[in-house]
Amino acid sequence: MSRLPQPTSRSGSRSPLKSPTSPSPTPRAAPTTSSTLTPGKPRIRTQSVAPTPSPRHATPLRSQPSLKSLRPTPARSPTKSPARRTQPLPPEEEVPPVPSKPQLSIREQIALRRAEAKKLAEKSSTPAASGEFVGLEDASPETFNQPPAVDVDLGRWSIKETIERARNSGAINLASRDLPCLPSALFEIHLGIKPEPLKSVPVEPPITTSTSSDVRKKASQNAPSWYEAQDLEILKAWSNEIVELQPEIFMFGSLKIVDLHNNKLTSLPASFADLTALTTVDLSHNQLTSLPGNFWALPNLTNLNLSHNVLTALPFSAPFVAEGSNPLGRTRDPRGEWFSQTITRATEPLPRLTVLEVSHNRISAAAIDHALEGPGLPALLIKLDLSENPLGKSDSLFRALGRLQRLKEIHMQRANIGDDSFPVSVFSSSDGSFFPALKILDLEETYVTRPAMEAVFTPNRASSESLWANVW
Repeated sequence: MSRLPQPTSRSGSRSPLKSPTSPSPTPRAAPTTSSTLTPGKPRIRTQSVAPTPSPRHATPLRSQPSLKSLRPTPARSPTKSPARRTQPLPPEEEVPPVPSKPQLSIREQIALRRAEAKKLAEKSSTPAASGEFVGLEDASPETFNQPPAVDVDLGRWSIKETIERARNSGAINLASRDLPCLPSALFEIHLGIKPEPLKSVPVEPPITTSTSSDVRKKASQNAPSWYEAQDLEILKAWSNEIVELQPEIFMFGSLKIVDLHNNKLTSLPASFADLTALTTVDLSHNQLTSLPGNFWALPNLTNLNLSHNVLTALPFSAPFVAEGSNPLGRTRDPRGEWFSQTITRATEPLPRLTVLEVSHNRISAAAIDHALEGPGLPALLIKLDLSENPLGKSDSLFRALGRLQRLKEIHMQRANIGDDSFPVSVFSSSDGSFFPALKILDLEETYVTRPAMEAVFTPNRASSESLWANVW
């Protein structure tokens, strides 16, 4: 039996034959062990040699017996060797976003402005405001030797600026300023005169002005020339501490509306009745005890409010029947001949008055001029309010009111009045023209009873159909 020739290598040496027990070179899948790595995961080196992933029909590196004797290696945490450990890349430096300033509401802005003004006022009380400084902050040119800051009243102009701006519009509103009298600057700026000091206010407090130069410059630029200024027609100074008016007020001859309610007036100057252009006057919530005699001869007055005072009478006929009265002459003042020129007054009591409110006073029915012959009640009255007054017996007053052709409303709530003011014998003789236009007769919380009212108004069916009587 001949031997087969042995394969030789390139170097000429013979290579040993493979063992008959070696597996055939047929492809076989690698056994599944715990150390086998799955595709897609990073490779991890361990101390035991694990078979590397191979194709489906790749030849294993070891024979079958050696694979069986190989024990499964327990899975370890995927830690890398210190030599192969990779440091993570440092994160890119990120610039933190700048936070946006929150939007402040109107109230917060006003509060901030007031806090800044208060802070400046406190700083002005330090030695720096008086010419001395303690630290370097007080030595700053912005704070050293500066005048004290004024807390500006946000929302309205100062008194002087309000007076100056009224030259453009002809209307001025000085309400809620704690004024003891009308400012003298009102007469100086609008009329060019300086009124004499009042006895009740010998020293007038200074009026406030704005500290802003821009505001003063703008106000001076907008100020009209002397020939372009408007005459003052509306004067409102309610809710102040006014106790007296200057007699020079008559020089505002174009005044049409005067609102001085909620003050402390006890009387009016006699020259107030020379404002013959007045159409609306509100003197309610004062302490008036009487009015000038010629006041009842104002020719154009249509609305008059005298409620919440201490008046005791309504002498409508005083300018026409009083001895020595001169309804066509100006009022004379003992301090000089200011009022010598004649003016035009009415020849009857308040000929255009339509609304008269005199509630919450001390007026009795006998103290109201209501004579049937001669000057009496204003002829064009539409609304009369006598509530909260000690009227007493008012039969003659009701007879005079019943003759007014345009009277629609009579208010007498909580007035001291009873059934004796409505005797049937007085009203039964009327010729049918008794209260021809009356719509409302309010006798709430009085002593008048419904039977007395029915006995009076039932015969006058023409007028009682449209009458609403409120009797409690």
